Amino acid sequence: MSLMGSYGVMTIISQWLWSIMMRKKFQRRTKSIMCPFVCIFSAGVYTLLGICIVILSFIDTKHNNKIHYRLTVTSFVCHTIVLPLNTLLVVFVFRSWKWFVLARILVAIQMGLGSFFFRYFNKAGLRVLNAVNHFYIKRHEPGYKEFTWSAICEWIVVLGCVEITLITGLELRNYEKEIEERKRKHAGIWTI
Repeated sequence: MSLMGSYGVMTIISQWLWSIMMRKKFQRRTKSIMCPFVCIFSAGVYTLLGICIVILSFIDTKHNNKIHYRLTVTSFVCHTIVLPLNTLLVVFVFRSWKWFVLARILVAIQMGLGSFFFRYFNKAGLRVLNAVNHFYIKRHEPGYKEFTWSAICEWIVVLGCVEITLITGLELRNYEKEIEERKRKHAGIWTI
């Protein structure tokens, strides 16, 4: 529980740092109002996502299954909204954008499919569920396979969350290297 909650907090912090970095890059390159607005919007959506993840870490699915399901779907929708927007921002900013864009596109596809099949198998499982205890379904009971696949799809999306965090970290590292390179260039220090 605490691991998931701390991940939600780190998601909020890392995406606000990423948004600040992107806004600084846009201020240097263009006078457009749209790109900084998209940065702030995506950070706001990621804040909502992080709050959903933190709340999910405290919710017991046995007693609050509807709330858990709604928060999970909300976090999946937040990722679906923000990933394409952030990918477009990366295209406009980074020199080595091809790898970041490719990584973000692959994660977006992974999370989109995971979200779709999570919802599909969850609804299919609810239609055929006929278990004595809804939270500890036995292998022979109807709905077991559907909920197993739903859980697998949910973890595919969670893995995508971790991947996005790693990609964001690499982008921030690349940004720091660009700043150091620019400082060396202006100071007249050339290193290989």
